[in-house]
Amino acid sequence: MGTRNDRPAEGSLVNRTRLRMLVGAAALGLLLTSCTASATGSNSSGSSLIDDDQIARVGTDPSGAAWPKGGGGAPPAQEDAPAPAAGDPQPGKQVATVEECQQLARGPWADAQHGPDPIGRVRTGVVPSLPDGNDSPPDELTEFPDLISYRDPSTLEDPGMVYDAMEAAGFQEGIEARWGEGNAFTAITVIQFRDAAGAKAALTAHLTDLCRRATSATVREGGNGLLLTRDSEAVRSVFVMGDIEVSVFTCGCYWSDLVSRSEGITSWAWGVEAKLVEPGQDTGTA
Repeated sequence: MGTRNDRPAEGSLVNRTRLRMLVGAAALGLLLTSCTASATGSNSSGSSLIDDDQIARVGTDPSGAAWPKGGGGAPPAQEDAPAPAAGDPQPGKQVATVEECQQLARGPWADAQHGPDPIGRVRTGVVPSLPDGNDSPPDELTEFPDLISYRDPSTLEDPGMVYDAMEAAGFQEGIEARWGEGNAFTAITVIQFRDAAGAKAALTAHLTDLCRRATSATVREGGNGLLLTRDSEAVRSVFVMGDIEVSVFTCGCYWSDLVSRSEGITSWAWGVEAKLVEPGQDTGTA
């Protein structure tokens, strides 16, 4: 029996295999170069970290008799989005563009708690009224037993997205105390959700929409929300406390200028938060 020669002849399988490996390596190099260029190009425009296509869906105006579901779709899940930079949003940080505001709107939000029955505290006037020294009852007190009855004090750009996010967060109930009439008013709004995680997710979606008409945004000192100035010169502080979202709003009709208006709303919001966090406050409601 002859001896088998295990070494292939020149130009045989080994050489062909080497050729395929060289070609494959070259192709992989081209693919990696292409992917790197694409990734770099996607951030060169300076656009918001939240894709405009995700927040530009046209929703149904909630001021109608009913709010049909599916107006905009829920916002992208937090785990699917790039993580915000460490320490961002930092308390006191201020930004002046829509894109920067929307980036801050992603959180993460600091944990804050409230005392028992925050809805009842608004209903019975435990929270402070206008910060002008007049402890007057609200001109209008509106309760929102379900999401379909909720009306936002600001003009939402994409109400469908906001309402879908609130539904996904487990909207429970809400209440608004309003002073003034027509478009000249101030208001405190409290919305309760399923849990603290739901409230934070709803706050992110809500602020993402409100940022689209913001002229500035400042992170509250507690790190649990934002103070927004709007193109209408309205000022609004929106923040979370446990499973509730709290809003303190004024139109551009109060205070003499934007600076004093912002300071007034900041002070009022801290007063509201202080009353909501008090333990064991008897509101006379269940």
